[in-house]
Amino acid sequence: MGRWGIVMVAALCACGSQGQRDTVAWDPSSSDGSGPGDGSTAGSHGTAATSIGTASGTDGSSSDGPGDGSSAATLDGGSSSGGGYDCESLGYTGLCDGELLVWCEDGAIQMADCAAMGQSCAWAGDAIGYDCVPIAGRGGFGYPVGDGTTWPAGGWTVSQVLGHYLDYNGFVGGHLAEDIAAGEAETANAPVYAVADGTVLYAGANASTYVNVVLIQHEVDGTTLCSFYGHLGSVAVAEGDVVARGDTIAHVLDWQAQFGYANSHLHYVLLSQALCDASDGANGALVCGYDDTPGPNGIVDLDSEPATYTSVGDVCGDQNYPEAFIAPSQFIEAHHF
Repeated sequence: MGRWGIVMVAALCACGSQGQRDTVAWDPSSSDGSGPGDGSTAGSHGTAATSIGTASGTDGSSSDGPGDGSSAATLDGGSSSGGGYDCESLGYTGLCDGELLVWCEDGAIQMADCAAMGQSCAWAGDAIGYDCVPIAGRGGFGYPVGDGTTWPAGGWTVSQVLGHYLDYNGFVGGHLAEDIAAGEAETANAPVYAVADGTVLYAGANASTYVNVVLIQHEVDGTTLCSFYGHLGSVAVAEGDVVARGDTIAHVLDWQAQFGYANSHLHYVLLSQALCDASDGANGALVCGYDDTPGPNGIVDLDSEPATYTSVGDVCGDQNYPEAFIAPSQFIEAHHF
């Protein structure tokens, strides 16, 4: 997925800081005014929700708007060319001018064309204000947390990659998923989103440190695979539910509350149809967290992570399913909406 720079409009001001966003820029130099033009890299990631919202709120009870009676309508004199906007009027929340996101950061007006990246300009919560957010149900894949769009994990950090050897605190072997987190406070109880449209095969308790898991089946270009999510504190879906990409399916387990020390993270991976079917038949079991890899294997980070991985042997019998574990960050990036 391309990552294009933010168009900066010279409009310095004294204004409050806002949550950081990572968006596709509106670039007036592009040939049709609707897409990227310079190929530069966008700024720091945001934390936008993955559900589309309306452009304003009125009573503070909905996540669709700020709840203060304000509106996302264009300010007087505002236009998509940058005229008429000022930091003092924008405040930290910014605004939506159609699908053009306008906000102030570091004393300058910034704009981004949400539609250019297949997203919508909408209210993204009190911490961010308005932002470009993914639209549920549009097909393709997105990340299961954070802003849902930023590689490699929606703005979160990948703390363990698929296949990485670990020997720490009782966890030993090759890791059979990616672990992702964003700091204990932000990660614990954070919403988890479906990575793609699909059908829930299992959602509920698991007799391991996963505590709760969700297994969702997806069809991609005629191929069936599943997404598996573990270390969940609560589950928001049930077997048989049809979900859209970006729907909230669960919340991340509060590890401190459950186990007495800080380690909240989401364990997630994509599975081949063969292992998915086996797990479905076992009520979400048979997906081990680690295999019996005896020592370091050269897999240490995203650069060395394989696209697929076969367990070398584990108590779940996952070694019987060749290349059953699929690196989600790579697959999602290749099939991004």
